[in-house]
Amino acid sequence: MNYKSLIKNNLWLQLLLALLAIWLVITLIFFFHHRVVARTVEIPGWQLDEAQNLGVQIKKISVYDWQRAPGYYQGMAGLGPLWSLGHRLQGEVAEGYFQAAGAIAAYYSRPYQKTEGYRIEVAGAYLNEGYTQPPRFTVTVNEDLVIEEDSFTLDVEEGGKLSYFTATAHADVDGITHLDVQYHREGQEGPKETAENFEVELYTAFNGPLGYSRRYNPEGTVVEFIKDYQEGSKKAQRYVGQWEKTDKGGARQVLRANEKGQFPWKNLQWMQKEKKPWSIQRPITEYLGELKGIADVFAVTLRYVSLEEKSGAAETMGEQKFYLVEEGNRWKIIDVSPLN
Repeated sequence: MNYKSLIKNNLWLQLLLALLAIWLVITLIFFFHHRVVARTVEIPGWQLDEAQNLGVQIKKISVYDWQRAPGYYQGMAGLGPLWSLGHRLQGEVAEGYFQAAGAIAAYYSRPYQKTEGYRIEVAGAYLNEGYTQPPRFTVTVNEDLVIEEDSFTLDVEEGGKLSYFTATAHADVDGITHLDVQYHREGQEGPKETAENFEVELYTAFNGPLGYSRRYNPEGTVVEFIKDYQEGSKKAQRYVGQWEKTDKGGARQVLRANEKGQFPWKNLQWMQKEKKPWSIQRPITEYLGELKGIADVFAVTLRYVSLEEKSGAAETMGEQKFYLVEEGNRWKIIDVSPLN
């Protein structure tokens, strides 16, 4: 078959190929709109319980020369008719529509804009118990320019023992080679954190910059673990009485390697036995420090509530603690308590 002749004599095919070429070019342009870099330093380990740290842990220091473009977070809401169409749909169809259309809307947009100078971002966590105020930060740039934070955002849990923060500052300089980060809390000065051996992080449309709490907060790992566990249990229900011999789905992937053979799966089996619909109230995270010879252990407490189908009333079923450690910037579950 002579493809050149076929294309030459088919006007509609020519038009289709032209539109496809235009779409590919536009898609490539927007791909580069999402491509930005940041220079970062990550601080390994946790020392939240050491007195000189004032209950504060800096986990990451970043430097970049871009910021989110105004209006970018509008997403689907800025698309008018497409947004209205989604509200006419119901259930899983509506959920799938908003996910797909929202992803497309986010991709074909310009999420960043260039800044004058550089943004400096300090991210981490701090303990709430024993303190009434969060820490405040100053940054020394290139050993001579001292600046204070100009914004401070928190992911705060109501009644929680641990909060996540992101402090940012602007440095009107041509380049940054050295940073000294200092924090103060309730009249006391914490230890200085130095950043100079930066690594480059590349962000794209498929690997965008995550907020600190989304990346390091162990709560998300626990919730995903439960979802994967339940999915695995559905596949295992056909094997009556053989649960311990069946695959636990993707849940195994977030267990620490040396815990997989002795993980107390029996403490989760109530999920298969419970007949009423149930849900999770917002988790509470706490830093435990050393536990059973393991350093830097965190606990995430989940409170489960059952839902009455007719009245919709919620009734507390009990609480369960998941114990985790951080390994290579990923959370690994090491234990789970019985439901109580």
